[in-house]
Amino acid sequence: MPADLHAHVLGARAIVPLMLRAGGGAIATIGSDAVNMVTQPGAGFSQYVASKMGAIGLVRALANELAADNIIVNAVHPGITDTEGASGMPNEQKAQVYIMQAIKRLGTPADIAGPVAFLTSGDARFVSGQTLVVDGGLMRL
Repeated sequence: MPADLHAHVLGARAIVPLMLRAGGGAIATIGSDAVNMVTQPGAGFSQYVASKMGAIGLVRALANELAADNIIVNAVHPGITDTEGASGMPNEQKAQVYIMQAIKRLGTPADIAGPVAFLTSGDARFVSGQTLVVDGGLMRL
């Protein structure tokens, strides 16, 4: 099992018993918009994309399994976000992304935090098994 997927499994394994004892809760995993870009994933990217696709399956399965226990499970899939991981991205590559995005900038951690907060709030109590893509309106052909 790829490490990225294994982290989701271990996280769920750790938190679900606590939520069961508390009478319910909400899980929001962080995936990647890379799963939507599999037509051009780039060399050496296949294991990463596969692990993120596996995480989508895990979210859907857990949402189904835990619904009766008042636990909702969703995923947030950020686009390119201004973090340490994106700091080495060449400006030419960023420019190519901006051409396809409605919002012409990298996302920020705060742009991702808001959707996570929503999906783990009481306002989202009827949302489960979903993947919310937060990518600045990236348009794919």
